[in-house]
Amino acid sequence: MTKRTRPASREIIIILTSLCLLVSCSGSSSNTAAGGGIGGTGYTSSGTITALGSVVVNGVRYDTTNAGVIAGGRSKGTGNQVILENLDVGQVVLVEGSVNNNGSSGVASTVFFTPHVRGPVASVEDVSQNLKIFKVLGQTIIAEESTVFRNTSIDDLTVDNLVEVSGLVDASGAIRATYIKKLADFFASSTEVEVKGIVQDPDSTAKTFGINDLTIYYGQANISNLPGMALISGLWVHVRGTVASNNFLLAAEVEPADENRITRADQVDLEGFVTDFSSASYFSVGSMGVQLSGDARFVAGLSEEVERGAKIRVKGRMLNGILQAQEIIFRDRVRLEATVVSKNSASKTLSLRTMNKVIKVTNLSRFMGPAKEFDQIQVGDYLRVRGRVWTEKTVLATMLRVIPSPPEPQMVVLQGAVEAINRPEIVILGITIDTSFISDNSFEGVGSANQREEFFSRVQIGSLVRAWGRAGTAGEVTWEGIALEEGN
Repeated sequence: MTKRTRPASREIIIILTSLCLLVSCSGSSSNTAAGGGIGGTGYTSSGTITALGSVVVNGVRYDTTNAGVIAGGRSKGTGNQVILENLDVGQVVLVEGSVNNNGSSGVASTVFFTPHVRGPVASVEDVSQNLKIFKVLGQTIIAEESTVFRNTSIDDLTVDNLVEVSGLVDASGAIRATYIKKLADFFASSTEVEVKGIVQDPDSTAKTFGINDLTIYYGQANISNLPGMALISGLWVHVRGTVASNNFLLAAEVEPADENRITRADQVDLEGFVTDFSSASYFSVGSMGVQLSGDARFVAGLSEEVERGAKIRVKGRMLNGILQAQEIIFRDRVRLEATVVSKNSASKTLSLRTMNKVIKVTNLSRFMGPAKEFDQIQVGDYLRVRGRVWTEKTVLATMLRVIPSPPEPQMVVLQGAVEAINRPEIVILGITIDTSFISDNSFEGVGSANQREEFFSRVQIGSLVRAWGRAGTAGEVTWEGIALEEGN
């Protein structure tokens, strides 16, 4: 990402003088919800809405009958109808409330939503099929096949469209859009815009700070809701204002963003990307520091896969502003390990031994280990891939790691959603796994004495399952173990 350059003081004065002739610089406060600053409750969940009619976030369905809705810092009312009128699938929200002992249902007291950015599209870059990069108010927006679009599509969005974007911040500072809504075909300069992000380079003399490539002047803004009425580096803020010039915003109001509430919760359920990695026991998700305890449980992945850029869900308790992780759930559910048997440099695709699906590599795929780019992966390499199903025959790779000296080069690992069950066989990613020769004590993720029976009593279509075995010379696999990976 490019480094933001702040306008010089003289340029700021010229911009402000011109702009104040056109719009009011009074900095009058909007009608924000009471207590819209830093607060919190016992349980807080932050993640993408996957279903409505109540609200489903991080796999938990919350009863919203009596839930208040705060959108953009403003109270919208209470109850299910208000939820349907103000929220949408794909938006990243923060839910405060409680979760039942079953871990899959709860009751929401308040649901908060603020878009990451609301403003005009400045540029559009085609990266590959179903993958584009947009610029909106100095923010880099990455849209892909999983992004929810409203009133437009990934191919129809153009420069000067007014859009609202919600998503998750990745390790580069870009917003991986989970939701993009077109509000208008053309942007009027007097339109109020919004941006949410982390304060960078605050200058109390020039009254400016940055959010990625956007410079914000707050000299005429209402900042009364900020702690100490001051801009502090690293603080999550929500800004309203008007566009003064390219990548320069005149703020009317700066207030704490909803994300600040997370640090005041007792229990947290957080979806996001690992944005900073200090060690295997301490890293950051978004701007939240995460401490990994020795007894933390890992679902759908290995502890060694917690690395910069990984998309995960963290469940744990807050202690002195640090999230003490009790469970890590990997969000990219497909995991493959096998030897590379073919490579197509033109299409940037790979095939793995015994696997039915082709591995598609894009500019967003992360390379870990000795191979730092696609061209450095060779036929014969033992490769670990994490990703998600893209098409019927393709897995979109989010991470690739060449393992230079695998202990067992014939080993094959396959993880994905169950597509069919016909005991003793189950189908994952188009591959039939015959469990007949798997020993009873090699059925994992179950706790009873009869592991085989419990596995088949609990597994169902859509369950996440991991299987492993050894490939023979004819391409057949002798499956040696299978595990039910629980976690939403």
